[in-house]
Formats: sequence, structure tokens, C-alpha cells
Amino acid sequence: MSRWWDDPAVIMAPEDLRRLDAMAALYPGWEITRRTDKTWAADRRCGLTQRQEDGGLVARLTAESLAELGRMLAEQERRATNGRLWLIAGPGVHPGRTA
Repeated sequence: MSRWWDDPAVIMAPEDLRRLDAMAALYPGWEITRRTDKTWAADRRCGLTQRQEDGGLVARLTAESLAELGRMLAEQERRATNGRLWLIAGPGVHPGRTA
């Protein structure tokens, strides 16, 4: 009997598959994959504007672990929504907007 970590045909551990499914559900705007060198990569599904790039957003992220990639994705999502939260907050929340 062989273990999954000794089997060369197995690319990802079963728990990594579950984590990958969870990350894909959390970040539908990103395509998350595991590369052959055992690192993780996330690519945006749509291109960035110049303004977004100037704001610190990137089109591709790479990390050694899925946890590190999750942290990087959360930071990118936070940066992407910083200027837009007032759109969903309602009247009186955005500075200068009263109605």
C-alpha cells in the first residue's frame, strides 16, 4: 500500500483539494492553480485598468503555500474595494453625499 505523498501520480494532497475548492469559492475573480514546482499561483480572470495598477493591484500572485496565497488574495481584495465601499453603504455614508 502506498501513501498519497509517496505516489508520483498524485499532484495534490486531499486536504489541499478541499482548501483549493474553498479558496475558489471565496475568490471567484481569480483562477487559483498549483504549479508543477509545488508553488501556488492566482491569476485575475479580467484585466486591470491603469488606475487599478497604480492603486497597487496586480494581475498575478504566486506563493509557496496556499495559506500565504490566501493572505495575498485578501490584501488584493481589500485594496480593490477601498474606494468602492461607499457605493453599497447608502446615502449619507460617503463624504459629501447626503441624499
